[in-house]
Amino acid sequence: MATKPIASLSPPNPIPGLKIYRWANLTLNDDGAILELPYLADKTVQVYGTFGASGKVVIQGSNKISDYVWTTLSNPQGDPLDFTTSKIQQILENPFVIRPIVTDGDGTTDLEVIILCRG
Repeated sequence: MATKPIASLSPPNPIPGLKIYRWANLTLNDDGAILELPYLADKTVQVYGTFGASGKVVIQGSNKISDYVWTTLSNPQGDPLDFTTSKIQQILENPFVIRPIVTDGDGTTDLEVIILCRG
């Protein structure tokens, strides 16, 4: 298991109040570096790439400021944010910290997670 770094992305035409972050090359049992942006309450997550056999990414959050207790976040319909195919979902909750974690997959699993945030 490795913690993959998070990268800040810049759109070609910057938009005030908009932030975009990406975790790349997530493989089986990898998690992403922690994203701490509770002041930007509107968040949308996109997952894509090679899922492999039974690949799954879960988006987790925690409100603890240390010794995080991770909980799977939800979309506005109340469904858990666990991705087994490429798609985009809005994040219902606005926790203190967020991260992706690859919980299932195989040797071919190679995923990217992008979160768009605005406040």
